[in-house]
Amino acid sequence: MPSPDKSSAAPWLAALAVLALCQCREAGKAVVEAKPASPEADELVASVPEKIDFNRDVRPVLSDRCFSCHGPDANKGREAGLRLDSFEGATAKLESGNRAIVPGDLEASVMVARMRHHDPEEIMPPPKLDRPLSASERLILERWIEQGAEYQPHWAFVAPEKHPAPTVKDAAWCRDEIDRFVLSKVEARQLAPNPEADRATLLRRVFLTLTGLPPSPEQTAGFLKDGSPDAYEKQVDALLASPRYGERMAQDWLDLARFADTYGYQSDKPCFVWPWRDWVIKAFNENLSYDQFTTWQIAGDLLPDATQEQRLATMFNRLHRQTQEGGSIEAEFRQEYVSDRVHTFGTAFLGLTMECSKCHDHKYDPISQREYFSMASMFGQIDECGLYPYSINTSAPEPSMHLMEPHHPAEVAKRRVAMEAAEKHHAGLAATREAAFDAWLAATPNLAVSPRVAQYPMDENPVANLVPEGKPASISGGQLAVVPGVNGQAVEFDGDTVMQLDGVAGITRHDPLSLSLRIFCPEVKDRALILHSGPGMYSQAADASGFELLLEKGKLRWSCIHLWPGSAASIETNEPFPVGKWVQVTVTYDGSSRADGLKMYFDGKPAATSLLRDHLDQKIVSDVFRVGARPRDDRGFAQGRIDDLSVFRHPLTPAEVADLAGAPLDAVFQSAKAGDAAAKGL
Repeated sequence: MPSPDKSSAAPWLAALAVLALCQCREAGKAVVEAKPASPEADELVASVPEKIDFNRDVRPVLSDRCFSCHGPDANKGREAGLRLDSFEGATAKLESGNRAIVPGDLEASVMVARMRHHDPEEIMPPPKLDRPLSASERLILERWIEQGAEYQPHWAFVAPEKHPAPTVKDAAWCRDEIDRFVLSKVEARQLAPNPEADRATLLRRVFLTLTGLPPSPEQTAGFLKDGSPDAYEKQVDALLASPRYGERMAQDWLDLARFADTYGYQSDKPCFVWPWRDWVIKAFNENLSYDQFTTWQIAGDLLPDATQEQRLATMFNRLHRQTQEGGSIEAEFRQEYVSDRVHTFGTAFLGLTMECSKCHDHKYDPISQREYFSMASMFGQIDECGLYPYSINTSAPEPSMHLMEPHHPAEVAKRRVAMEAAEKHHAGLAATREAAFDAWLAATPNLAVSPRVAQYPMDENPVANLVPEGKPASISGGQLAVVPGVNGQAVEFDGDTVMQLDGVAGITRHDPLSLSLRIFCPEVKDRALILHSGPGMYSQAADASGFELLLEKGKLRWSCIHLWPGSAASIETNEPFPVGKWVQVTVTYDGSSRADGLKMYFDGKPAATSLLRDHLDQKIVSDVFRVGARPRDDRGFAQGRIDDLSVFRHPLTPAEVADLAGAPLDAVFQSAKAGDAAAKGL
């Protein structure tokens, strides 16, 4: 048989080296060879660091080979009650009475015996994993145990430490401490640095590194002519001062932050997020400190007296994809967005994969499922819809912020002072005009409810409008039944057919409004749209805008909405809406864009309500008012009945509301004329 050449002999020699390191059996004890048995074994030992670092050398091996069965996840797959991700778990007494790791004692450490075993039923990692330990990995683990099996926290949670620069042979090559670390690795591998590149190549490299652009021919020629000893440093300083520097540095961060100028998913419409991109570029160009760079993006809006830039930086959290596809479930996608924030935060700021712990305790990193959802709870504290509008043209789903030019804040403050002064003046008018009010009472013989802009008796189909020259209501999508009502007839809705109040349109958030109608609800409604002034088509929850009266989980809700839920004024009754009986309902709005400007009355008396939303700062959809249904995906007022619908373009007073419910306004007026203080207050 011919002698094997060196290449074919290498595996056999390596195997001999491994065998020399494996345990022997002598009198029932594990015996470890004191010295390697060959030059290859010498080389193996030399390749392993003298001082083992857990995070650098050991954790990667345990994570890849052991944690799936002996890691932090107690709920899925932990075997033999052994966990190797913590010192306490690894050194605990097992059911057998042995310990997987006994620091400093290889013979007593069962883990060492199992690593060295040849029986496929005993060796670890098990053959079914198909990832056996290499000889160097086995030596690393053994040396680590010999040195005390010190555990360290995950590197992402350990503050960096400054290490002394290593000693190198060719110290003259080094220009700074970083060069010493590089050169020490080069020399350890018996290599030498390449010669210094020519000046044109150096310039091109630094241009591409710092700006992403090559130098112009003129810039190259100028650098080649510059014979000063700091010519290169001057080029670096110039590039750092260039606006292009921030653009180049921002590229990697934009990728990490999942920046895009469209929403993704099917429609992939444009989204208004470029101001955040410009902020990132500015942050790099102004050399914003890293602690501020991170703090502002995670929670800049929570800082005391947060600036516009600090609040803008938090857009980092909402750069995830968003959808508006028909049939999408708002709650489902909202949770997807929250999960995305958790995952991106873990990747960008912790250097961790948080995704695994969404379903179970992380098998490789020290993150429990509880910790995952604790973080999700924090990132879920955003008043948002899980979808962006389909029927409303907007590139900034709520919550959003107003971006101001430098001169705007002073003007806003000036107008706010003027508005507060006007409100204070208005609040004091009643006390200063008592005499004028008494004179008006004495001179006025009687009083009636203010005129309506539309009045629909609901006695016939099509529904007439009793206001002179007022347009009748129109019906679309089907036919509505006329049934017995409170006063004559009423209209019963089917949940799909729409009654459109033609002529009642164009009412904005700055316009006062009152609506009065009689409602018969046959059953408790989980959701039922009664009337609204929003888009004609409702594809999903984000399409809610304008004025809206609906039943939600049995309660009556009255709202003025820009985009739900982040920009709206909304109130809801404390008690469920009565069912099986007619209720005279009046809702009013004073045009203030505030929730306290919304009022609800049942049978002429104020209804107890709770505040739902009170942040309305942008325009609402002011389409025609529609009653009974909102195609295509909202639930209408099925089998519900409406009678005597009236529209007013001012907020009715309590006395006027009572009149609509059957308590004559003139009787209250005459009482006021007679000096009744309570009546005068109405």
